[in-house]
Amino acid sequence: MDGVSISWKHYDKDHKYSNDQSIEAARAMARAFQMERLGVAPSLVSRHTLGFGIDMTITWNGALILPDAYGRVIKITSLPRTGMNRELHHVGAGYGVIKYNRSGRDDPHWSDTGA
Repeated sequence: MDGVSISWKHYDKDHKYSNDQSIEAARAMARAFQMERLGVAPSLVSRHTLGFGIDMTITWNGALILPDAYGRVIKITSLPRTGMNRELHHVGAGYGVIKYNRSGRDDPHWSDTGA
């Protein structure tokens, strides 16, 4: 990508190209950016980069009581008590915030389209 300076070639102490060192450097970068166990491949253009996506971790204890987009008070008592709760997905959709709905798994991702 233009403007991003990443050296994918790494060399040993004798200045010879080292495939092993190159692979280890790429793995180190993936660890540093916490990209080792992504359910979806990263993208240069996404709902995030366009300003229409967010990753958020949601948890609660007991019942979750919140207003829906129509002013009704919704009480969610079903499991799981995380962002993967289908009742929460329905409430979010009323506000135009759609839980990730494509192939693979991307637990924290919400956007305007679900993509």
